[in-house]
Amino acid sequence: MPAFEEYCEEIKELWDSRWLTNNGAKHRQLERDLIAYLQTPNLTLFTNGHLALENVLEAMAFPQGGEIITTPFTFAYSRNRALRACPRFLRR
Repeated sequence: MPAFEEYCEEIKELWDSRWLTNNGAKHRQLERDLIAYLQTPNLTLFTNGHLALENVLEAMAFPQGGEIITTPFTFAYSRNRALRACPRFLRR
């Protein structure tokens, strides 16, 4: 752990802005640093896998007749979100 004073200095900007999450200053800085480090023009950070999965499924824009295959050994949300993205693909 850093010294308490060092930690306070690090989070001062967050405290002053009252913006702790969801595209705040630290989030944007990490994105910029990763873009430079990975040398990629496209990068998006997500708070959790739930949001990442939602965005990926939305971006895929599955065509009529497409298919999503999941494992039964996963969090129930994965299947439910896939079904919400393309309900016409549900097989029972």
